[in-house]
Amino acid sequence: MEISKLLPILMLLGIGAHSKDAMTRRLAMVLDLQYTIVTTLDLRTIMKQAVLDSVGEPDYQIRDFRAFVSSVLEKNDERDVTLDTWGTEYQHKIEGRTIRVSSAGPDKAFGTSDDIEVEGTLLGEDI
Repeated sequence: MEISKLLPILMLLGIGAHSKDAMTRRLAMVLDLQYTIVTTLDLRTIMKQAVLDSVGEPDYQIRDFRAFVSSVLEKNDERDVTLDTWGTEYQHKIEGRTIRVSSAGPDKAFGTSDDIEVEGTLLGEDI
């Protein structure tokens, strides 16, 4: 949702700061936090499903990660669930028995300080 659409409503309700700029900054911070939470929950869901799918599969791999993500996350009319809340595709890496699933974060660039990553251990035959 665009911040500019919410400002008049918030001002009428007397919510937020006294200036439009301050209110815009606060609202942007709240929306960014919401995006971070949603993306983190999505990453955890993706990672947990990969861990479950790895049971009995010592050489577990995800061949089509985008299709895997689409099958794991609940369909959403508001956004493409194969993308994080900022519109960037999720990435994954499997090294040995460790899976890392990541989002580029708000700057939409991987390898920067705002990346969000979750990690899990694939079970293979160890159940």
